Amino acid sequence: MRLLRPTLAGAMGGAVGGALAGLGEASAVAAGASLAEYWVFPFALVCYGLLGAAAGAGWGFAVSLLPVMRGNGGAEPFASAVALAAAGLLIVVARFRIVRDVFAENLPLGSPTGLAVHGAILLGGVFLGLVLWRAAARAAAGRGGAATTLVSLSAMAVLSLAVALIFGGTPDQSSGAGSLVAAGERRTNVVLIVADT
Repeated sequence: MRLLRPTLAGAMGGAVGGALAGLGEASAVAAGASLAEYWVFPFALVCYGLLGAAAGAGWGFAVSLLPVMRGNGGAEPFASAVALAAAGLLIVVARFRIVRDVFAENLPLGSPTGLAVHGAILLGGVFLGLVLWRAAARAAAGRGGAATTLVSLSAMAVLSLAVALIFGGTPDQSSGAGSLVAAGERRTNVVLIVADT
């Protein structure tokens, strides 16, 4: 029980943090895509939420083994897992998108620009993590980690499904085979084969 409670608290916090990071990534994809990519919201919520839950469970288990952290109760692994999952995943996503989209994958890490960009990404991630840590600790102290997880994930699920349904339509309307066939009938099909020897 001593190991199970922090592990579960970490998994719940990681799921919330991962889902937040997923919605952030989905927003970047939807804003930058030329197609109606709104079904990415529920997809990112689930995928990043599961990834965050796994990382949070590992963090909660590690916290249960550290004697310094044991006395802080169940709110500590929950709040820190929210912060670590969200900030950690968003740091990775921000770094990927900035290097790829802004610098066309031509940003040497050791250059002054590279150091400044990566330093700014890290500082932004640390700031976001601290803000989320405080907010999650306050929410968990008031409602408890399980209730906070349930309310947070439910709200994010309703929001992501609403965005997908309102702006993207149903899956068979927005990106199903029927719409591809209809689009293909209106345009000339061109097949390009490139062979490099």
